[in-house]
Amino acid sequence: MKARVSAVKFVGFFLVFGPILAGHRCDGSDPIREGKGEIFGRVSFLGGTQERDGPWQGEYGGWLYVNPGTVLQEDDWLLFGGGAGWNITNHWNINTEFLYASTDLTLEMPYGLDPAQGSRLTALFLLKIDYNVFAKSLTPFVSGGIGVGYWRDELRWDVYGGPEEISSDDLDTYDLGFAWAVGGGARWDITDWLFIKVSYEVIGVPSGDYRNGVSLSSGIMFR
Repeated sequence: MKARVSAVKFVGFFLVFGPILAGHRCDGSDPIREGKGEIFGRVSFLGGTQERDGPWQGEYGGWLYVNPGTVLQEDDWLLFGGGAGWNITNHWNINTEFLYASTDLTLEMPYGLDPAQGSRLTALFLLKIDYNVFAKSLTPFVSGGIGVGYWRDELRWDVYGGPEEISSDDLDTYDLGFAWAVGGGARWDITDWLFIKVSYEVIGVPSGDYRNGVSLSSGIMFR
């Protein structure tokens, strides 16, 4: 929830104070991005998830039992990163992005046991294509891309009075594989060299799951 509130504040700040700080270019005039390279920074606020494993039914000593299973609670993601791109035309842009996040995890255990605490480290490298709908400095855009992602779950659980790391036999602690992203939003070339982008994006992660949320990018263009 805090991450979502912060996202609204970030977006609001740039939309309100961007014209004042960077030259008041908000009339939708013809763009000057064709043939220019660009570098940018990015922050994304993505919603976390809750993953349940179980319940399971089994037999012990002739008695049937039900294990209620575990619940893995993941906090909201705050992704930081950046990238570089090339404006092939006023409509088409190709770019690469590297994103990184560290997210808190809580693994709730059955039978009243203390939960395991830890973090999920995520790194993504994406090759993306943006299509700017209008050949204007202020334009909506759609975006899509593919790449590779890595994440690692690091959990610790107080067992027998001491911290013990949960082994990969108990929990999938790392994953490396295919990643993807699709989304859309608005691009604003505030000046001849400065731009911002605000978008809503869905990002697929190596586990086969996905996360979605708001992204804000700001960067410079150059020849």
